[in-house]
Amino acid sequence: SITLDDLRGEPLITMPPKSGMRYKLDPVLDKYDFHPEIVLETNDINIAIGAVNSGWGFAFLTTLIVDDHPEVADR
Repeated sequence: SITLDDLRGEPLITMPPKSGMRYKLDPVLDKYDFHPEIVLETNDINIAIGAVNSGWGFAFLTTLIVDDHPEVADR
């Protein structure tokens, strides 16, 4: 498994600040004092997955999305 410490210094691909994902994610990141550089914010999951697959950074994705796109779980 991957920890937040493993991701320190890595760029983040995420949803915009007002999205449901960020509503849940931001408080957790704050709690653990984890503030990665955000290199892309998008509401389009296909763009986010493409960016991860292209090596732009990492993304926090739901199990449902990973089930549909298993290739991103290995990045």
